Amino acid sequence: MNNSKLSGWISYALAYANRFEDGIKLPFRFDQTHTFNFVLNYDFNHWFNVGLRWQYGSGFPYSEPVGIRPRIILADKNGDGIPESPVISTRTSFNDPDGEGEVVYDVDFGDNKFNSRKPAYHRLDLRFNFLADFWNLDWVFYLDVVNVYNRKNVVNYDYYVTKDLTLGRAQNNMFPILPTFGVSVKF
Repeated sequence: MNNSKLSGWISYALAYANRFEDGIKLPFRFDQTHTFNFVLNYDFNHWFNVGLRWQYGSGFPYSEPVGIRPRIILADKNGDGIPESPVISTRTSFNDPDGEGEVVYDVDFGDNKFNSRKPAYHRLDLRFNFLADFWNLDWVFYLDVVNVYNRKNVVNYDYYVTKDLTLGRAQNNMFPILPTFGVSVKF
């Protein structure tokens, strides 16, 4: 049995996840080519230990838009109740319901399916464990700090059409630094 106060492990994975669509090979949306984990634990004494984990993953694929385009809808131009004529969608202003209306635009992704990659994902987590024994039970009081250096890891992008008819992009991130306290009991 090893009596070392220091323990840990390292892992690396190289993986490819592809799909075929209409005979074209595309990366799967969860394709993460490289993943790396590093875990280290240190027992300071019989009642206190610290652990850390650093994770890295290459960026997931996503579809980058090419621009904007007017929204095309089908309209019933001949009054038979069946929409058959493509027209450009418009909306009228609440202040001017009889006005001509403004054209509705949509984000255009073209044929660019999964043509870009999000930034790499990485974070460092720390855990402090305080061990105790009372009422004939094993207690662990802990403090977890997830994402210690507050990395803004990208979950996804929201695209929108701005008032000046350009393409806007908002970035949605995973959680920021997140400290939590907890207790576990073994009986």
